[in-house]
Amino acid sequence: MARTRTTKRLAKRIELHYFQQPHPFRRLVRWLTIAALAVSAGWIGLSAASKDNSPYSRGPLSTPHAMFSKNCVLCHGGVRAAGPEANSRSASLATGFFRRPVSDPACLQCHAGPAHHERQVLDRGMRTDCAGCHVEHKGFADIRLFSDRSCTQCHADLRVREGTTSFVKNISSFSPTGHPEFAVLRLKSRDTAQLKLNHQAHLKQGLRLQDGTVVQMNCSDCHRPANYSRSWPYGQVPPERPGKSPGGSAGPPSSDARHMAPVDYARQCSGCHDRDLEFDKSGLFPGIHAPHDRPEIVHAFLLEQYRQALARNPRLKMESPQALVRYPGRRSPPLTPRTNDAWVAERVREAETLLFMKGCKVCHAIEYAAEALPVIVPTAVPARWFSHAFFDHHAHRALTCVACHDRAPDSTRTADVLLPGIKACLECHSGAKNEGTFSTGNTRARSGCAECHVYHDQTGPGKLWEGAREIRELTKVIR
Repeated sequence: MARTRTTKRLAKRIELHYFQQPHPFRRLVRWLTIAALAVSAGWIGLSAASKDNSPYSRGPLSTPHAMFSKNCVLCHGGVRAAGPEANSRSASLATGFFRRPVSDPACLQCHAGPAHHERQVLDRGMRTDCAGCHVEHKGFADIRLFSDRSCTQCHADLRVREGTTSFVKNISSFSPTGHPEFAVLRLKSRDTAQLKLNHQAHLKQGLRLQDGTVVQMNCSDCHRPANYSRSWPYGQVPPERPGKSPGGSAGPPSSDARHMAPVDYARQCSGCHDRDLEFDKSGLFPGIHAPHDRPEIVHAFLLEQYRQALARNPRLKMESPQALVRYPGRRSPPLTPRTNDAWVAERVREAETLLFMKGCKVCHAIEYAAEALPVIVPTAVPARWFSHAFFDHHAHRALTCVACHDRAPDSTRTADVLLPGIKACLECHSGAKNEGTFSTGNTRARSGCAECHVYHDQTGPGKLWEGAREIRELTKVIR
């Protein structure tokens, strides 16, 4: 038999105007929708009337900017609001009622940041403005931890309009394939500091000091953060000229816990090497050492010491002078001093020969000149090796020094660069990338660009301390 119940016949039973018929449920939904819209409009209207535009906000500000939460015009005003303009709500709502982006001049009112490289090629869609990297209204996240995409949008394929660049052109992530070896190691740089330092000799087992004591030195005996206040085991209390190196060092010391303080003779070396500054072998000055300072200061010190010694005992000038080791290129002094000044000059020459030819040259490079005092070559110890990145020693204080600087115990030359390579860093730093917020659940340390690189150079002129705002400007409710 033919089937009588077909789809066509069933479709004819459906009433086409069913959804247009009144129904209690449809009426309820309609009135609920109207009520929700009315409540929302009323809420926004009341907020505007009470100068509270929080409904427009995308979220709370970060901790450093939280005090501006009631003063949106400071950032979203486009230009600095001051005078009568600061008291007008229209200043913040002149354009873009619901959205008014933050401009770079608004950020530069308080923060100093250099412009991006002018020769850099920017593709369409790339953002190099302040708000493009530092995104606000994301709660209490650190605004400095900008997304890695802010960096890799350019550095994954770095191009310049003209000439060449010294930077690596393809950096996509902190990984063995996405990041090159650190430049100082990749280029096989050498330490050119004019100082004779043997790490192996200092770290070897059974090291015997000048007084016969056997010790085992470690890295922290000489290398500590700049703000470390505990005493040094092999140094002495700094004298009136605390630890001034005769050759000088490159760059000022850091004052925080992130960087290591420069090695200082008075703090780290004097306890062991003061005997190298003995200037008289006759026993005339027991326990007295020459200052660790420039040759001119040492010369004046020796003159004063021998003049005082001769004043105490005038018979000293009748004694025979000691045998001398001559300076290269210097004429032999007379063998028989006949006056007080001649005797003092003779003994000073002896003392300087002993100091500069045997004592100072243990660590320093010396240039000799005929009929003149020697010149201590400036040590020029690098204050920082990473010129385009920073490293926080304080954050890594749980590690031993040799965990990263594993070549230090075997180094015998000053020229050795003992920095760890990227392989050592990747043992820990292979975790989450920076996406502008703190992430959880990672079993490795963060490895985003902002962990080591900060674009803004705040060592130059800028708004570091010379702010121009008053307290009432920052805290007053201005919308």
